[in-house]
Amino acid sequence: MKFGVRKPSLTKSLKARTTAKYKRKVKKALIPGYGKKGMGWAKNPRNFLIWVLLLKKNLKFKKQSCLNKIKNPPKLWTARADLNYKIV
Repeated sequence: MKFGVRKPSLTKSLKARTTAKYKRKVKKALIPGYGKKGMGWAKNPRNFLIWVLLLKKNLKFKKQSCLNKIKNPPKLWTARADLNYKIV
């Protein structure tokens, strides 16, 4: 671990600011889908499939839990005393 005052380097700062911009321009010119939304399936199909399956599972679970809340509302509502909630 380093201790002491940070010494900024002008060359490293310029390199960090410009390299990524030019790499993105080159990739955008060479790769047709680079930087476009929804192109994750082309870059890594396995991870995309895992993500889609997890999303479907979570949405199914959330939908089911919402339906359960509607069918079986809570028997007793806890609220502050100053609010007029009805106790079922």
